[in-house]
Amino acid sequence: MFSIKAHPVRSGIIGAAGAAMLVAAVGIGAGVANAGTLPACEASQLTVSIVGQQAGMSHRELTYEVTNTSDQACLVHGAPTAVTQTDGAATSTTTGDNYFGKNGPEQMIRLDPGQSATGEIAWTIPPTAPGTTPYSLSVDLPDVGTLETGYHDSTGALDGAYTVTDLQPAQ
Repeated sequence: MFSIKAHPVRSGIIGAAGAAMLVAAVGIGAGVANAGTLPACEASQLTVSIVGQQAGMSHRELTYEVTNTSDQACLVHGAPTAVTQTDGAATSTTTGDNYFGKNGPEQMIRLDPGQSATGEIAWTIPPTAPGTTPYSLSVDLPDVGTLETGYHDSTGALDGAYTVTDLQPAQ
């Protein structure tokens, strides 16, 4: 069973800059940060969970959320450099738009304790593929390392590489 998660409207670099100024002025929420102000998040500071799914026309997409579970603020950025499923072999990724939506700009995101950033992982299912189970779906994030998603689904067959989006502050 898949549920639909609407994509937030992404308004590009000007919108991200405006959001960063708002976050800086108000002092709340995950936001764009100066890379020199905080350390990169470590895998031990983060959890990842699947917060949305979409399916249609042999395409699948997962929306995942990375949450800072530590008591210290840290930085995340970018898109997964690899996604691992079933057999434990890392599958290459391509960063960009996918069947369901557009990629946002890469940015450094400050995650205060309890705050999150989201990204998408999309793939195409080959028309003649048998179902497989990506029982160990994980993502490798820049400067963080591998995070396990705990994702289970019988439609995990993959045609080519995963298409991933850059992390964005959670809405």
